[in-house]
Amino acid sequence: MFSRTIKRKSAFTLIESVVATLVFTIVAYGIYQTWSHITFNQAVAEARGQAKGDVEVITRNLERDISMARAGTIEGNSGDDGIEFTITRKTEGGQPKDVVITYSRSGNEFTRTEDGNNNTLSKNLKEFNWARESTASGVIYLTTTVEVPVRGFDEVQTHKQESMATVREEAIGAGDDSRWKRSGDLLDNW
Repeated sequence: MFSRTIKRKSAFTLIESVVATLVFTIVAYGIYQTWSHITFNQAVAEARGQAKGDVEVITRNLERDISMARAGTIEGNSGDDGIEFTITRKTEGGQPKDVVITYSRSGNEFTRTEDGNNNTLSKNLKEFNWARESTASGVIYLTTTVEVPVRGFDEVQTHKQESMATVREEAIGAGDDSRWKRSGDLLDNW
């Protein structure tokens, strides 16, 4: 008698195919979730960094300019969305020149203007307030808040900073405004 030998061919069964597909799907989903978290965290970090950077640029410019302002040129006791004052700068010939500096808000854009030249400091401003200190006359408190949308996501990152700027003693003495007093006068009347 002749015996027939049946050779089995190697192949995947349906169950093996389903298990392999399931494992592949789980691994792919895990990679997708990890990539999504990395992308989200990177976008949040960028928005947070931009918000913090914008606030620091605004605050640094304001503190520098207010410290050089002439006290009598800062109108009012407080304000929202902007402040204007005059500083004195030396020209190339060494002569003093009065320069008007304006910080203003238009929508979410915050701009510094000097001699007609506009410089946008932030396009994401949410809040800007300033207030004159009632007891220490050369002090101005500043509150700046910037809100930056997270790229590709439905979230925002907010950075708020409160700071203080002081008008220099020489500038205080140059003003005729009774709200501005020299620190020596304050100490004498303590």
